[in-house]
Parts: sequence; structure tokens; C-alpha cells
Amino acid sequence: MVITRRARAQEGPHQPIYVLGYGEGHAYEHISQAKDLTTSAAVLAGDAAYAAAGLTPDQIDLMQLYDCFTPALLIQLEDLGFCRKGEGGEFLASGVTRPGGSKPLNTHGGMLSHCHPGNPGAMFGLTEAMLQMRGDAQARQLA
Repeated sequence: MVITRRARAQEGPHQPIYVLGYGEGHAYEHISQAKDLTTSAAVLAGDAAYAAAGLTPDQIDLMQLYDCFTPALLIQLEDLGFCRKGEGGEFLASGVTRPGGSKPLNTHGGMLSHCHPGNPGAMFGLTEAMLQMRGDAQARQLA
């Protein structure tokens, strides 16, 4: 992955993927350090990214989230505004996050199926998002 300015990206060998917004939040390094297991720094990161991009959760149609633990994924879905607090399980069970759903999630299989290298796992989600957006995800490719 190379991050560069728009004009230079257009000269590269691959279709550019443009970053519309960015947000970051940090609350703890290990889940055992969390003061509250019902919320995460995804609230801060999501709010900043949505504001920078001028988007809302309803406008997002592909999600690559850091799913280090099952509850972490549910908490992030709720904190990022894809569903209300306490509704993450129902949201996932509805099928909306499966391939073919309106908000496919972790199309590379997530850390359980793809791999779990620890913190670098977030880079695999970013790489998968780029592959999906370029149409290069092969058997995992979404419409």
C-alpha cells in the first residue's frame, strides 16, 4: 500500500482508492484493561471519520473491522452507529453483514478465518478493503 497525493496516485499501476475520511481513537491496549466492556474508542474514531468524509453509517456498504474478540466486533458495530446499543447480535444474525448483504463485513474471513497476527491484523482489513474496491478479491469479490 502506498499513500500519496491524488495526482501521483493516478500515475500508478493500480486503480487508486481514495481516502475520504479518517478517525482514530484509543482507549486501551488489551481488552483486559478496558474500564467498560460495552463501549470502545470506535465512537471517537467513527465520529471523526464520518465528519471528515461527510458520510453517515447508512452510506457505508463495506466494513472491515478489527475482530480480535467476538464482543469487540459487536461493540464496534454499535459504537460506529450501524445498529443501536445492545442490537449488535441481532444485526449480525439478520444477514446484513454476509456476502450479498447490504453491509458485508470482513470479507477476508476476519481474524478467526484469515489469521490473527495481533495488532497488524487491522492492516489485513485495509488490504482486503482495497482488493474489494479494485475488484481484485477473486472468489471473495463482492458486486
